[in-house]
Amino acid sequence: MKKTVSVRLTDEQIERLDQAAAKAKLSRPEMAARLLEEAFRVAKFPAVQFRDWGAGGEAFLVGTRLRIWWVFTLARDYGGDVAKTAEHINARPNEVQGALHYAAAFPTRFRPISNREIATWRECDECFPTCGVSAWI
Repeated sequence: MKKTVSVRLTDEQIERLDQAAAKAKLSRPEMAARLLEEAFRVAKFPAVQFRDWGAGGEAFLVGTRLRIWWVFTLARDYGGDVAKTAEHINARPNEVQGALHYAAAFPTRFRPISNREIATWRECDECFPTCGVSAWI
């Protein structure tokens, strides 16, 4: 159940909130709720950061371009071996573990990768080897 709360914001904060809401095509209250929820999640899962990719905030492994769903998929491919996953993506094991904890806590927030997508990325890497397309995900 949703409830209304009152929060005191500065004029500058309201302006930034309105800009973020307009960019995301959300109302001011919707944007404030989204930002607050993301702040709660980052506080609980410090290995995660959110970036807005047009369709809402998406969870990434902090300091990387790696989406949480991709880290989760890679860890699954390594049979859940956090050390091997961390080595593969050049991250610390505790960062990978944090990403996996986030994925377990919010399974609907990330989309699992499909075999078709993997094949497409591999084809791109074969056609454009200097691009490293699969490294972007």
